[in-house]
Amino acid sequence: MQVFSTTQSCLISGSYTNRQLLNTVEGFTFQKFVELSSKFLKTGRSVWFFNGNMTSEKVKEIVLTTVETIGLKSIPKDELCQDRVISLPENSETSVEFNALKNEESNSAIVSFYQDSPKKNLMHGLLHEVVYQILGQPAFDFLRTKEQLGYIVFCRMFNYRGILGGGFIVQSSDRSCEFVISKIREFFDVYKEKFQNLTNEEFETAVNAVIMTKKEIDINLATETVRLFREIERHDYEFDVREKQIEGLTKMIDSTTPDYYEDC
Repeated sequence: MQVFSTTQSCLISGSYTNRQLLNTVEGFTFQKFVELSSKFLKTGRSVWFFNGNMTSEKVKEIVLTTVETIGLKSIPKDELCQDRVISLPENSETSVEFNALKNEESNSAIVSFYQDSPKKNLMHGLLHEVVYQILGQPAFDFLRTKEQLGYIVFCRMFNYRGILGGGFIVQSSDRSCEFVISKIREFFDVYKEKFQNLTNEEFETAVNAVIMTKKEIDINLATETVRLFREIERHDYEFDVREKQIEGLTKMIDSTTPDYYEDC
């Protein structure tokens, strides 16, 4: 969906929208390719991750041979270039509008994003997940079922390189973005009191739902590889993070939840 790539390009420096990438590719000739190839891999960095039935000796052999052939020089970890998440001004609103890629597109889509502070610790990040687990179904019931805002309506949490946030994604064919935003705010006003009066059972149900997602087994080697390589991409290297998350979730206390909602 175009709205996702657009949102990411607004929040992460160094990222590009699909339209920007398309404009770059259009008009790219073979002559330009030849010119670019002469400069290809003159400078750069490489990040390696092997997952599967291979010995460490074989892995080292592949890496050393490739690096020697290409000619890339290794650099210290602290010098690796990282994409930076853009810090939105506190207590303010920022509106960005983009036209659809196709002129005949009759739908409009909106992402209402709410940025939180950087993840302070494991429990802060986990509580953030639980909050949006709790909000998910009520948000759908209010915005989709009751208000009939559009066919695609859902609420989800975001974690852009350790910067927490959350938002609502709505695709509508007959409602303006301004109207959708007003209904999202109305949902917060309506649900705030209900959220602050959650029972222990309701909170535990949400926590257990998040625990179940953490316990899901990787269905294949590709899924496992993506999950583990994400730790390398973010320079976190916490390959046992799921075990730590499950342990943290079991220690949660429901009294912290209303305070978190107020902070949001």
